[in-house]
Amino acid sequence: GELSGLLSKAKSVTAGAGGGTVKVLAETVGDMSAEDLRDAADALKEKLGSGVVVLAASGADKISFVVSVTADCAKKGLHAGKIAKGFAQEIGGSGG
Repeated sequence: GELSGLLSKAKSVTAGAGGGTVKVLAETVGDMSAEDLRDAADALKEKLGSGVVVLAASGADKISFVVSVTADCAKKGLHAGKIAKGFAQEIGGSGG
């Protein structure tokens, strides 16, 4: 399905000064409700196993997005809220 197609787009990036590699999946999806966006991010996070999922949905008048971090990455100091805030600033929003 569409989710497995998105999974193939995950990229490995070096995270922070520690130099650890983290899988990151950041994609734009069609117009989706916040709840559907969260469900999709959770499903992708589960399939990814370890990493960060950022999904953005572009609606008629705004962009909604969700950031989801697997538990092992959270323990390494990757914080979904901080990632969301940085992402929101990049696209001119507030994040929260």
